Amino acid sequence: MLSDLMLSALNAQITQEKFASATYCQMASWFAAQNLQGFCKYFQEQSKEELSHAQKFINYIWLQMGEVKLSDLSAPKQSWYNPIEVAKDALELEKNVTLLINDLMKFALSESDFATQSMLLWFIDEQVKSEFEANELLQKLIMIGDDKAALLAIDEDLEPTPNTGDFWNIKSDDNV
Repeated sequence: MLSDLMLSALNAQITQEKFASATYCQMASWFAAQNLQGFCKYFQEQSKEELSHAQKFINYIWLQMGEVKLSDLSAPKQSWYNPIEVAKDALELEKNVTLLINDLMKFALSESDFATQSMLLWFIDEQVKSEFEANELLQKLIMIGDDKAALLAIDEDLEPTPNTGDFWNIKSDDNV
């Protein structure tokens, strides 16, 4: 069973994961407006991943017979100057989530909450991967600078431009 303080901290993390999802959704929208559909799809996938993380926390609280209490989300940033700025913000977002997960682990350790420690290990591993991927994208964008052809090549590598029929045919589980 979770302590009241741990339950509160886990509920706060759910809000952070949902905020990360909303931020990635906004980034996807910005790239869609720039006609960079590969980047758009990449950030849509990041948004879905963050929602799945929130759901993992929700499921864990339920398994521990706790009550999920969702909080209001603040609106994410709406626009960026260029793709490098988006990638920098994505990396900072991942670094922030990592700090929060690490703080949760420290708290679980201080409470000798072994079940929560076990659950958090998955998130710690996931954050290593997420920070690496965000930094890799940022470094590629920095490397190409203002080279539009290279930007389009990265966009194509992230997700080849689908035909219009496929792009607009969104399945119900793709809602972000």
